[in-house]
Amino acid sequence: MKALEKLIKEAVASGKYKKGVKEVMRSAKGSKLILVSDSVSDRDRAGIEDQAKAIGIPVLKFYGTSVMLGRACNRPHRISVLSIRTGSEEEIRNIVSEK
Repeated sequence: MKALEKLIKEAVASGKYKKGVKEVMRSAKGSKLILVSDSVSDRDRAGIEDQAKAIGIPVLKFYGTSVMLGRACNRPHRISVLSIRTGSEEEIRNIVSEK
């Protein structure tokens, strides 16, 4: 979990992330990892997972609400979906294998 928090903070600090269902769906191709909170509807979650699977991007369920994901990003608002564009392949693999 600490590795995921570190990766989120690095992505936010460098500006290499996208947030929100629509924005992530439009720009999923350049992502390395997609986090989906518990607050996302089943329809949106399925659409994101299908698109990510077609491109080969791992999708992780963020065990918390969109408010908690917003706090993890140090933002004062809700974030339902977050795509991360930073981090090494090894970091991403370790985080995915932890879950």
